[in-house]
Amino acid sequence: MIPLSTNNLTEHLGFLLLPKFSSLCLANALEPLRATNLIAGRPLYRWSLYSPDGEDVVSSSGITTGPIKPLNEARDVDALFVVSSYDYRRQISKPLLRDLVSLSRHIPTLGGLDTGSFVLAEAGLLDGYHATIHWQELAIFEEAFHDVSPVSDRFVIDRNRITAGGATTTLDLMLHLIRASNGEALRLEVA
Repeated sequence: MIPLSTNNLTEHLGFLLLPKFSSLCLANALEPLRATNLIAGRPLYRWSLYSPDGEDVVSSSGITTGPIKPLNEARDVDALFVVSSYDYRRQISKPLLRDLVSLSRHIPTLGGLDTGSFVLAEAGLLDGYHATIHWQELAIFEEAFHDVSPVSDRFVIDRNRITAGGATTTLDLMLHLIRASNGEALRLEVA
């Protein structure tokens, strides 16, 4: 599963932002990637932001995203992470779930950050996997999805599924992924 890139050059990560996503969670995913590129002196990572319809998304803290792509354009990413937080159940729709299932056939790795794991599980994309979610939602997650093995770890990597329980755990996850792809020395410099 790791490294995420199929071309061993630049890993392309996608982040599907749902309304009221955590700005801190997204920053803790992107800033380590940016720092890695800066320290390495070359682009080891690139990223794209997506929304279900390509429209700007407002975070839980009221920050509105800038240019963003529609989810159906995410076919070329090495990994796609669903980023949600508050009111995550209201963000789930049949078209969103259908799009995620369709994309799962093309995207090698799927992930859920914060409550993004719930969205993936609702699509059936975590069935048979170990996964985690924000600690406040773990009991609900466990009750709702009997085909998912919930774990209370900070982040979980199970084959081609990656889940993290919140903003600070996303930082831990990204540092782990950086180490797996680029070594401990670079991870330490980024940290």
